[in-house]
Parts: sequence; structure tokens; C-alpha cells
Amino acid sequence: MRHDAPQSRQLLFALRIRPEGKPVKSALPSTSEASTHAPAPSSGREVQRYAVDYAVSSDQVYFSTSGDIRHAVLDFLISAYTDDGTVTFQLALQSTVDLTPPGYKQAILSGLRLHRDVEIPVLSSSLRLGVQDETGQRVGTMELPLPLTLPADQAATEGHKIPLEPN
Repeated sequence: MRHDAPQSRQLLFALRIRPEGKPVKSALPSTSEASTHAPAPSSGREVQRYAVDYAVSSDQVYFSTSGDIRHAVLDFLISAYTDDGTVTFQLALQSTVDLTPPGYKQAILSGLRLHRDVEIPVLSSSLRLGVQDETGQRVGTMELPLPLTLPADQAATEGHKIPLEPN
């Protein structure tokens, strides 16, 4: 995913991104089980924690079938950039989805969902997020300016979180 590239709309998805608390100094270098190509932030770098919730339109995802099970592989991508396009954070998560008939019916109604908490360096000026359907070869992306803030009506209830619908 490139900074300032045109957005892809082959695969529709919705996002909910909430800043969690105030920026803090990162105590440890970033370590993640996911692949990353950005340099790990050094200890003491100021970061903002964000809660990221994806909801992917399941009617656009290609599902292979094996008996009653529907199978899909989705890549969830998050990248942060400075004003000059330098990558400050990059994360790629691959999710394998195996749905039974009742699970597939639920996915049609509410979409395929993923939650991830990330710590983005405060010096970042944009956040690019994407979803790729590995089998169907469709991609959806969007880019948002940083920093993100809570709407005024939600700032007072920052401690109270409304859960997403179950998967």
C-alpha cells in the first residue's frame, strides 16, 4: 500500500477507529507476530493507541466450498506515514475464515469482522488501511488523516465501549 495512492473500491469494508487515551511513550520496541517492513520504533517514541474495527462486506468475498464449509482468506493491512510519505508503521494480518452454514448466514447479515489495537507513532500524518481477498483477488483501501479524535458526544463516554456484533 502506497501513501496517497488512489483508493481501491473492489472490496467494500467499513471501519471504526477510536483513539484510546492520550499519546504515551512506547516502553518497548514494537514487536508483532505479523509481518512488518517499517522500522521498529525505538524505546521512548511517542505513540497513540487506536482501536481498529474492520467489517468486510461478505457478499463480495470469494468463498471456496468443501462440503458445508465455506472458506476464505483475507489480508488486513494497516500503514502509517509522515507528510513526506515515510512509513512509520506497517502491519499485515492474514485471517482464514471457515464458516458453517449458520456462520455464513450471520456473516451475510453483519459482515466479516476483525478487531486490532495498534500503537501508531504520533509523528504520523496519515493512516492507510486495506483488505485483500486472497482468493478472489479483490482489494479495498482507504486513507485517513491523523491524528484522529473522538467526536464530542463520544469523548464524555470514552471509558464505555459498545461491543461489535458477534461474528
